[in-house]
Amino acid sequence: YVKKEFEITVHRTLLEDSNIPEKSFDFIGSFQVLEHTLDPIRFLLDIKNILKDTGKIFIEVPNLYDPLLKLWNVTAYHQFYYHEAHTHYFSRKSLEKLILRCKLQIDDIFFLQDYNVFNHFYWYFNNKPQQNCDFGLSEPEIRFFDNKVGKKINELFQSFNDQYKKVLSNHELTSNIFLILSKQQ
Repeated sequence: YVKKEFEITVHRTLLEDSNIPEKSFDFIGSFQVLEHTLDPIRFLLDIKNILKDTGKIFIEVPNLYDPLLKLWNVTAYHQFYYHEAHTHYFSRKSLEKLILRCKLQIDDIFFLQDYNVFNHFYWYFNNKPQQNCDFGLSEPEIRFFDNKVGKKINELFQSFNDQYKKVLSNHELTSNIFLILSKQQ
């Protein structure tokens, strides 16, 4: 799709087999990938090699300190979170050590919560996931019979959700960690 619609070169091989010239890219993104790699150090060094000296790397990984694990302690979520597809799990501390070992620097780090507070309530009270992710990734909203009052209540839910996510982020208890990296100067 990217190649067809935007005429952007697409490499469909493993990074180490791609023969991409050194210092080719200004920006490199890796979203929900690093936890699947067999060797995160090699992966980051390969990325570093093809990054221009002034380039930026954007990485997002699941947070080991996911709130459903570390705050809500939902029993069934432990099996849901820890699965075979993830060969590694990361926290701020482990990412900092990994980045330092690769001689990269962290320009910024964000703790992001994608699922809403209703999703967390659902897990807590039902000890299982919802049938699909739409409700959990949407703004919290309930279809009330009285639209006028319902609108006001939904505004409260949405404000509470925003505050909830902010508290989680401030305490680094979010579903994801997002990093902006650059080469050490």
